[in-house]
Amino acid sequence: MKLPSRLTQARAAVILAAGLATATAASAQSVDFTRFRFGFQLSPSVSWMTTDDNRVDGNGTALGLKLGTVAEYAFAENYALISGIGFHFNTGGTLRSAYGGRFFTESIPEGDAFNDGSTQGNVNLDYSIQYVEIPLGLKLRTREFGYLTYTAEAPVFALHIRSNVKGSLTGGGESEEVEDITAKKEVSPLALSWGFGGGAEYSVSESTRLFGGLRFQRVFTDVTKDGDYYDDTRRASDDPRAGVNSITLRLGVLF
Repeated sequence: MKLPSRLTQARAAVILAAGLATATAASAQSVDFTRFRFGFQLSPSVSWMTTDDNRVDGNGTALGLKLGTVAEYAFAENYALISGIGFHFNTGGTLRSAYGGRFFTESIPEGDAFNDGSTQGNVNLDYSIQYVEIPLGLKLRTREFGYLTYTAEAPVFALHIRSNVKGSLTGGGESEEVEDITAKKEVSPLALSWGFGGGAEYSVSESTRLFGGLRFQRVFTDVTKDGDYYDDTRRASDDPRAGVNSITLRLGVLF
């Protein structure tokens, strides 16, 4: 059988490349990029921690800040998919443990205060967590009333990637306090949350909107890694499941 010449192969390659370019251009033309909107947020938040162990409960809140980009794709007149990427600074809060034993065992040298086995109960564990957040949710929008449009967001799921953690320990009968130590190993590297919210958008121009609103968010995966904490009545198998709740005052702009 006669093989195709190099010239024939070159012509075929050119035809194939032209076909792919035409298909790509046609595909790009079929996407309505006017349905995409991008923007930025600078949003203060308040968060607190909870557990499923009645001897480890919340004992303080954390004031934080969300900073990052927001994006949405309108797939219908009043409906859009929302996403983005950003940082959540200083989320977490304080837990109070009625258990004694050892704490922050991955961050404090063995034998030091809070990790020598002599710590009594009523220990305050403060977590200041920094996450990279990637949300994905559904946004519903009303028609415009004057310059205002009202919105609802539900559900909103998010992936949280731990980037930094500061921790502090007080109480427990210890004369010393452990403050502002790097405690990344005490927090799980990944977390998942769900949430919902609502607010309004104000039309500044045809292409620019200011937005504001509230969003509640709950991390439902276990945030802390505290299986090594123990006393006479608690073992690693009793590791409580800790989550973070937060309310964010969302402020930003969409283009």
